Parts: sequence; C-alpha cells; structure tokens
Amino acid sequence: MIKNLEKLLQFLPLGYLYLIILGILKQSLLYNQLGVNILNYSSVMDILLGPIADLTANISLIIAVIMIVTLTLALSFYVSKNTDKRITQKLVGLKTDDISTAKENQNKIKNRFLLAMAVFLLSFFLGFGWGSGAKIAKKIKSNQLEFLSILKFNTGEKQQIYLIGSNSLYYFYVTKENKNVKIAPITAIKEIELQPKL
Repeated sequence: MIKNLEKLLQFLPLGYLYLIILGILKQSLLYNQLGVNILNYSSVMDILLGPIADLTANISLIIAVIMIVTLTLALSFYVSKNTDKRITQKLVGLKTDDISTAKENQNKIKNRFLLAMAVFLLSFFLGFGWGSGAKIAKKIKSNQLEFLSILKFNTGEKQQIYLIGSNSLYYFYVTKENKNVKIAPITAIKEIELQPKL
C-alpha cells in the first residue's frame, strides 16, 4: 500500500503538468475562435491555476473528469485482477499464449489504461474548448447573446455586457452595440454585477 502511494506521489507532478497543458489548449481553442490570443493576456498564475479554475467553474466538466478518471481506474483494477479471463485478454490485447508473468501483464494493462485516460481527457478538454468557443462565436454573429451582466468602470461609466470570461488581469466581454470582443483590465473595473438567468 505504501509503495503504491509513493508511486502515485511520483506521478502527481506529471499529472498536474498534463492538466496545465490541457487547460492551456482548452483556453486557447476557446478564445482563438473569438480572435483573442489568451496567452498574451494571461499571467503565470493564470496558467498554473487554469486547470483548477476550469474544473471548479463548470460543474459538468468536473463531473465528467471525475467519471472518466474513476471509470478508467476501476476498469484498470478489474482487468488487472482478471488477466486469466479470455474477455479481459481480448479487451487489452494480451495473447493467450503469452508467457509474461502476472505482474508484467498488470503493468501492461495499467500503462494502456493510463494512456486511454490521457487520450480521453485530451479529447474532452479539446472538445470542450472548441465547442464553447464555437458556440459563443455563433451567438455573437447571430445576435443571440443575453447581456445579463453590468460592468461598472472606475470612471463611473456602466455597460451592459455578455461576459465571456476573466482571469486575474482582464475581463473579456461583448457589448450590445459592438460585436467585437473587448478586453478590460481588472484595475479599470469598479465592480461587475452578474444577473442570473431566469
């Protein structure tokens, strides 16, 4: 048990680095479709905390990621405990005449399931980023945005906006009068009023 925990702790930094890369790709795909290079407007902290912000900002995303990881680990555990069954051997591509030890087979299975989990997560984050960006871009072009937020500037000016997103430095939004994406530094904003959807 302690050895397994030590192995897991060794892979945590790599796992987090992978999540950071996925977060960067997701944000880049989303904002790129709106004509914004998000990396030009992101701090190091935005990049490092991006995956956590993405997961906590959207409940469907965090549920999907938890389900993918849980199902992959559960299936990996089940298959590695049942390497002698024919269906398991077909599932992971083990040959029935293979003279590998049970430990070697378990390692092969774990590696294949880790690769599968990495591919699932990559597909999910890329699909989520691409789909979200395409949906917002389509709504901007067809004038279907709901301008539910009010941005109050330090100058006293107010604007009713559709808030695309924000990071530690900027707000990204669209106004009723203009379809172009606007970027305002957080320091220029006094407050933002978020009106709930009815």
